[in-house]
Amino acid sequence: MPQELRITPVLNGFIVQAGCQTLVYNSSDHIITEFTEWVREPEKIERRYRETMEKKGICPPPPPDTMTAQEIGRIPAPANLRR
Repeated sequence: MPQELRITPVLNGFIVQAGCQTLVYNSSDHIITEFTEWVREPEKIERRYRETMEKKGICPPPPPDTMTAQEIGRIPAPANLRR
């Protein structure tokens, strides 16, 4: 399901809230291109961003649809919530 998008113009670009992620764009052409792709194929674009962030270690992979209690305990906390 597509995430809610909130686009906030700032002095030197745009801040985009997409679900729980924050993206920053400094070009209106780039944000228009990305937004157009997202409108056409939201799941594909969100998957691409999620996979990119997982590869960079920015966020953990999403859990599968069903998990055991033991599996839930093995999901790493996001870096900003770790102590």
